[in-house]
Amino acid sequence: MEAQSLTPSAPGKTRLKVCGILYIVFGGLSFMVGLYAMFGFVALSRLGGAAMWEEVGMTAALAFAISFGVLVQSGFSIFVGVMAATYAAVIEKATFLRAIIIIHAAILLLTIIAEFMVEFSPLSVFGFVVPIIAFIGAQQNVRAHKLEITPKG
Repeated sequence: MEAQSLTPSAPGKTRLKVCGILYIVFGGLSFMVGLYAMFGFVALSRLGGAAMWEEVGMTAALAFAISFGVLVQSGFSIFVGVMAATYAAVIEKATFLRAIIIIHAAILLLTIIAEFMVEFSPLSVFGFVVPIIAFIGAQQNVRAHKLEITPKG
């Protein structure tokens, strides 16, 4: 196993740490809201009985699927946050961080597009700022790693 440097030569370290903490905090909040929505809807449908389920049918299934999607996206946000905060100073992990940030940004972009189809919300676009800042930090670390391993001369 190769030695990983924890030197201060990681220029994107601060950006990645801050974005990682934001991912963890807001991913956790989103996960709790998703759980609340999922279990709350199940509880309400159980209280309403079969008659309620027949009345809302597809809407209920769609709401449950959206709640599950929120849970998956939130869980991935927490994962990205933990990885970014943990490996912010390890420039050897910069390419890995950049890849998972790009995947997370793509998932987030699909969510924003889906929200725009329903209703325009400028706040949705603000959620895309954190992945951009995290990507910039990871890209700075990738460049620093390439400069470190490139032979001088």
